[in-house]
Amino acid sequence: MDAVWAAGVAGAFSLLAIVVAKLGKENHADHQVVQGILRTMHKSLNRTEDKVDRIDTALTDHVRSKHKQTD
Repeated sequence: MDAVWAAGVAGAFSLLAIVVAKLGKENHADHQVVQGILRTMHKSLNRTEDKVDRIDTALTDHVRSKHKQTD
C-alpha cells in the first residue's frame, strides 16, 4: 500500500514539474516579446524628445526675432 502512495505522490510531483517548466518557457518567450516592445518605445520616446527640443528652440528663436522687430 505504501508503494501505491509513493507512486501517486511521485506522479503528482512529476506532473507539477512539467507544468512549472512549461510556464517558465512561456514566461521567457513573453519576456522577450515585452522587452522588444519596450526597446521600440524607448527609441520612439528619444526621437520624440529630440523633436520637441528642436521645435522648442525654433519657437524660441521665432519669438525672439519677432520681439526684436517690434522694438
